[in-house]
Amino acid sequence: MSHPIPNEYITSQLEYHKIQILSPITHAGFNIPELAHIISFRRQVYIKPDDFEKLPKSILINLENTSHRIFLDDDSIH
Repeated sequence: MSHPIPNEYITSQLEYHKIQILSPITHAGFNIPELAHIISFRRQVYIKPDDFEKLPKSILINLENTSHRIFLDDDSIH
């Protein structure tokens, strides 16, 4: 299992693309003890609607000598 990527790395990449972040990054998952074993790597953050077109399809983050590609989505129906 790979190391989790800190939110600061993702935030930095979004800011590099001049995307204004309107909320903290939150992790998808369950806050119920019986479901704590279910793990999700999905995260979400709110951005300005005007910045949707600036959102790249993916970002590349280098962490501990490993490249991680993170795919971004705006939750619109494709």
